[in-house]
Amino acid sequence: MPINTVSDVLGHQAALMEWEASDGKKYQLSLITLKSQSKIEKFIERDAIESITAHREVIGEEEYHRQITKILKEISQGRYNFGGEYCQNALETMKGVSALVAVIFNVDREQAMELLATEEEIKDVVQMITERSFQKKIIGQQKAEE
Repeated sequence: MPINTVSDVLGHQAALMEWEASDGKKYQLSLITLKSQSKIEKFIERDAIESITAHREVIGEEEYHRQITKILKEISQGRYNFGGEYCQNALETMKGVSALVAVIFNVDREQAMELLATEEEIKDVVQMITERSFQKKIIGQQKAEE
């Protein structure tokens, strides 16, 4: 398996940073590693399944089974892989962003939603973590733009 992130190269020592919220609570932030990418994928896969399950009564049993089968097939084909189209689309939604925040901030989904709602800095912190996690890719993009 190739090494994709700076934090994968440096290991867990470099992966933890501390951030303090406006209420004084401190969080141990992690860079995005292959392991955390997998956690984000799992959140997003579960969200896809839950979205169909929540509408089971509305769409009927036949359509429910067809949709669940489709999602499970897409999951097995890797369509929800981190960086892929399905994952990127999900990360443009509140649930997707909450998955990313939950993993980076080492909190559950509910706490992630609360942080998103109450902390103005979250967007900047997530961007900083993402940039630090994928420095090689960002540097490559900057060179290509020059």
